[in-house]
Amino acid sequence: MVFHCVRLFPSGEYFWKAAKDLSRLDANAIQSFLADVPTQPGALHKGYAIAKDPGEDPWPVPVANTVTSRHDTKALDGDGEAEREMPAFDELFTTLEHYNITISCLHAEVTLIPQYSKVGKVMRHIAALSEDQVPRNAEFNFIARAHALVDKWHQLLAAAAMLNASTRSTLNEPIPSELPALAYSLRARKHAIIITWSVILFMAALLPVILFYALWYTSVAHSTTMQIAAAVTGGPSAVQWLTRTWALCKTGSTCRPIGGEWLRLDTYHIEFTLTFIAIAALISASVSRDPPLIPLFAMAPSILLFSVGLQLLTAALLLAFFPALPLPIRLSSLPKGTPLRPATYLIVEDVVAVDGGGGTAFRRAWDARYRASPHMRRLLHRMDAFWGAGALLCAGAVAGVLWGVGGGAERLVDRVYWVGWSMPFVWAGAWAVLTMRYAKTCLREERATCLLHGQRVCSRAQDEGDGAVCVVAVSWRDHFENSPPLSGVLP
Repeated sequence: MVFHCVRLFPSGEYFWKAAKDLSRLDANAIQSFLADVPTQPGALHKGYAIAKDPGEDPWPVPVANTVTSRHDTKALDGDGEAEREMPAFDELFTTLEHYNITISCLHAEVTLIPQYSKVGKVMRHIAALSEDQVPRNAEFNFIARAHALVDKWHQLLAAAAMLNASTRSTLNEPIPSELPALAYSLRARKHAIIITWSVILFMAALLPVILFYALWYTSVAHSTTMQIAAAVTGGPSAVQWLTRTWALCKTGSTCRPIGGEWLRLDTYHIEFTLTFIAIAALISASVSRDPPLIPLFAMAPSILLFSVGLQLLTAALLLAFFPALPLPIRLSSLPKGTPLRPATYLIVEDVVAVDGGGGTAFRRAWDARYRASPHMRRLLHRMDAFWGAGALLCAGAVAGVLWGVGGGAERLVDRVYWVGWSMPFVWAGAWAVLTMRYAKTCLREERATCLLHGQRVCSRAQDEGDGAVCVVAVSWRDHFENSPPLSGVLP
């Protein structure tokens, strides 16, 4: 098989792709991509626009250059031709005056005109001229308008600087010179993700409920009904465990933890194994009784929430009070002695690298992004607390309903059985939506901080509408729902 080295610009990151995974970017592909306009176009969308028409410049650059050159060559020579050009200058001033430059422009793909072009310098120059140096100034009032534009832009920059100072004091971290690329795209996988989650929701949330109510009111013994439901419920998880084990342990695996050749399994897989054993034991105990203990059987998803939620809250508290606490053992790609990182960091690394097909390359990119970005570290720390507290609250509520309403009375369990298998998925979906919204805000803040200081923002780090956010959300849902393998569906 032939592999090609693909290098990403401007970060300099590179990875290897098989020839079958590469194709020529033609006009039809460009047009198809641009037809799907995202809510907040990122650098990838901008790159396709450039590929469609590489000879065009983004808007404010021509305005800036035109103002600069025409001012230099015409406004100061004082001849009749310069006076005839003044109506055109008036149009340029009007364009600049009506251009909506606000702090929100710092989140856009274009650069901030006053700081990164010569327009600000030109306006300051015009504002410093006397009336006799500017042709037809009495008619068009160029000097006063230049003063107004300069004052407006100074206020903008001052407000942005205050925002950035507040961000830095909150993070208490240096601003990164560049955001390392994650080199992982969800856009190309969106159809596979839709198919995957449709299968997950059906197999893990709907099928156990459908089988229960389809058989519970028939002549089939209740113990037999629960044994059938148990077999169907455990099957997908067993397949996922076998798939992950093979992906990590096979010769030439490309998704193992960094530097962990002797320990071929990652942290997520070890915890997955222990949790799978615990839940299997719980289900076996519930169906072995006669009559079966239905509330205990329906607690299977909530047991997972209790386990993971407690670990997440513990990690959040340790990071809050002991941020430099060294790891006593290796965790995935983190060697023993490395300062503690959020549990969210490990979950995203392991799920995307193995189940999402990101491989060891994603593990390296994820580590680099975490090290470089205080915003990312803050986001993941908060996600530990957010998901940990939410998991415990959801599991507690489900347990209260199952045992409070269903209890040990077999005649009541049919009223609440669906709660145990459905509500954890509803909660996980709601938390994933909230996570994506909040994370997008944090990543826009991260990007704005870099732009304010004239530092580079890696295009791949922010493409796909902040793909890192979707990666986090998909990783969380996969982790909490203990579902069939993503790696079997994602390309």
